Formats: sequence, structure tokens, C-alpha cells
Amino acid sequence: MAIKGISASRLIALLAASKMNDEEIQEARAFLTTTTPDNLLLHVKKARQVLSVEEPTPIALQAKQTLSNVLSADVATQLERLLVHEASLSKSEASRLLTSALTRRNRKLSLPNFNSKDGFRRWLNQVAECVPLGELLHAAAAIRNTRVHTQPDDWIDPDSK
Repeated sequence: MAIKGISASRLIALLAASKMNDEEIQEARAFLTTTTPDNLLLHVKKARQVLSVEEPTPIALQAKQTLSNVLSADVATQLERLLVHEASLSKSEASRLLTSALTRRNRKLSLPNFNSKDGFRRWLNQVAECVPLGELLHAAAAIRNTRVHTQPDDWIDPDSK
């Protein structure tokens, strides 16, 4: 059975990264199916509070790092697919166009510079820490759509004017 939607894919990725064994995953599934939506949200809010304390415990730090890595890897994969594979942009060009699109939307936004030695995905992860994921994906999709639906000779970078 195929996984439908980003939310389900992210949940599966979180479970995979959690290093829970099969029994623990089944236990969590049982909890999810028996708890009310309000109770589930209450537990999530409490977990978020634990993860955001000023001096987090080692367990909270590990959970925070795992969560960040899983979400960033998922987003970085989608962004790279849109910009590099589907839009046929070089990684340098993709970073330049994405930076341009995001800063056009928010002039006060300060994004990290792309350094090819550090890698494209690392740069995307850094950008994902500065920009809401929905906005980041929307900008990448707009670049991809413009690039794919425009003849290569007709492609004009909005910042080149």
C-alpha cells in the first residue's frame, strides 16, 4: 500500500529515525488509534515544550536533532528533485534562483550563502531553518514550473533585468 501525503511520509520517517523496535511501533499505533484527537494534540504540545526548554536534557537534545534531521532530509530531497532533476538547474543556479525568489517575498530575510564545498543539501537544510517549509516548497515549485513550462532559450531570470 502506497503512503499518501507528506504528513504520512514524515510520520513514517520519524518512526524510522526513532530506532523504535516493531513492538514499540505497534504500541504507539495502538495509542494513536485509541486516543482522542485532543488528547493526542495535548501530548504533542507537551513533547514540544520538552524539546524547546532552555537547557534541554540529553534525551531532548537527541530527539530534537533526530526530528530536525528527518524533516530536513525529506524537504531537501523534495527541493533537490524539483530544482536539480526536474528543472535541470545546476546546484549553484538552483541556490541562486531559490535565494532570489525567497528574498523577493521577504526583503528582510537573510539566507546563508551557498558553498559548493559544503554541498547543496546542507545549504537547503540551513535555508529550511530560516524559512517555513511551505514557503520554501512553494518557491521551489514556482521556479520548477516556470523552468519546465518555458523553452530554455526563453528562460529569463527575474533578477537579471
